[in-house]
Amino acid sequence: RLTEYVVSLTRHFPPMLNKELDALAAEDVSRLDATASMGTIRLYDRKTRLGAEALLMKPEGGEPERSFGVICGDSEGTENDTRRLTAMFFVSSKDWDASTCGGGVAVEEGTKFDAVRDRIILLRSDTCSHRQEPWIGEDKDGLEQASCVTVHFVKDTTDSA
Repeated sequence: RLTEYVVSLTRHFPPMLNKELDALAAEDVSRLDATASMGTIRLYDRKTRLGAEALLMKPEGGEPERSFGVICGDSEGTENDTRRLTAMFFVSSKDWDASTCGGGVAVEEGTKFDAVRDRIILLRSDTCSHRQEPWIGEDKDGLEQASCVTVHFVKDTTDSA
């Protein structure tokens, strides 16, 4: 089903967004390619996390500070990075509560979007500095696992913007 989601989103979302951008005469935003995207899935399993923490001895101060960053980054070769829009789709139990179970996305300006079942978050890949928040989960049925499917929409290579 996740493959169907990625294919359908890639096929249908960019043309709709491109149409709206054209209607707004938005010259500063690249048009998206409706035939290509990049996707990843981030899986969380509480038992695996606890096992890894025991093996690696979690630091006494708790979680290390996570840095913010733009998806396209500042590293060498980013001028050839065609990612322009990122969609993050959260898959978790309907009982998942981000205040105790973690997950989600924080934007550097201070806004936080919790990992809520069936939520899609859209970010500009080339300008929005953000970080994914750590998953914690709980030792209860349905709160031990969650995931986030990420789809990066790429710039239309025939686009001159």
